[in-house]
Amino acid sequence: MSEATNPYQAPKSDTRLFNAQNFSELNDKELKKLRNHSNSIRALTLVWFLCGLIAAIGLVVSFRGILEGEIQLRFGFIFSVLFVALLLLSITIFWRSNYSRWIGVVLCIVSLLFIPIGTILGALGLAAFIGGGKLFGDNKYDSSELEKEFRYRRKNKILY
Repeated sequence: MSEATNPYQAPKSDTRLFNAQNFSELNDKELKKLRNHSNSIRALTLVWFLCGLIAAIGLVVSFRGILEGEIQLRFGFIFSVLFVALLLLSITIFWRSNYSRWIGVVLCIVSLLFIPIGTILGALGLAAFIGGGKLFGDNKYDSSELEKEFRYRRKNKILY
C-alpha cells in the first residue's frame, strides 16, 4: 500500500522554474550591480543602433546631395563609415562576445568627445562596461536569466 500523504502539505521541490545558470555565488549586491550594468549596456546598444540608423538617413541625404552637386563627397563618406561602424558594433555588443566589451569601452571613450549628451552616455557606458566583465565572454551571465533571478529574489524577499 502507498503511504498516506497530506494533500495540504507544501511541496518539497523548489518552485523555481528556471535554473539555467548558477547564481548562488552572486550575493545580492553583485546581482543588482550586474543587472544594472546589463540594462545600461542594452540601452547603450540601442542608442548606438539608432545613431547608426540616423547615419544611414544622413548617408541617403548626402548621396542625393552629391548627385545634385550640392554636398561634397566627404560627407557621404563620413556618414557611410558611421553607418557601417555603428551598426556592426552595436550588433557585436548585443551578442556580448569576448572582444565586444572592449569595443564598447572604445565607443564610450569616443563618445566622451561629444559634449554634453555623449559625455553623459560615455561616462555611464564606461562604468557599465568596466564593471560588467561577467556579462561578456564564454561564461557570461545571460541578461534575461539575470533579470529572472533578480525578480525571483525580490518576489520571495530573498533580496536585501
